[in-house]
Amino acid sequence: MLGELRGGSTHTDTRPRVAAAVAIPLVALAAAATVGVVTTTSQVRTASRQAELVAASIGHTDLVSAVQNERNAALAETLGIADDIDLEVDDLDDARRLTDRVRRSQDGSTDLSALDNLPAARQRVDDALDAPATDPRAAHEAFADYTAISSALAASHEQGARDVDDPELRRGDELIHRLIAAGGHDVECRRRGAARRAAR
Repeated sequence: MLGELRGGSTHTDTRPRVAAAVAIPLVALAAAATVGVVTTTSQVRTASRQAELVAASIGHTDLVSAVQNERNAALAETLGIADDIDLEVDDLDDARRLTDRVRRSQDGSTDLSALDNLPAARQRVDDALDAPATDPRAAHEAFADYTAISSALAASHEQGARDVDDPELRRGDELIHRLIAAGGHDVECRRRGAARRAAR
């Protein structure tokens, strides 16, 4: 009755106030949800990009390792000592197939231009294997060719690894890279020792 004396309905006066009271938190909630979605989408994109970089880096490390295994098999076969040492691969043909398979699996996100020199390195090995006598000099030159390829691949890997922002992912990637590099250094030391013994 009081509402009627003032010239209006109590329902009409309350609705705009209730609507305004409800609308303000709803608008704030919608704005917060939009900011949250944008932030989450950005975080997902960042995490996805970091995962892609690490996956490319690991794939690149597999390629460095495959080239090093092929190099070691090539050295052992050209020196005629393949049956006397343990290799990571069965033989040179197996090593080449593995290198080619890993190379095909690369997604194009890393620089593989060093592999342009792989056919020449393989040809040098084939020529040494076709020679009537073992030529240690040719074997060591082929080893140097492969080492140059794997070193260039490792250098491009390091460049890609710098793009990984997450410190944990970067540390893991660096550890894998150092293990591969240490293995290559160990083989290089053994090759030099064999070259010195052969020169005596």
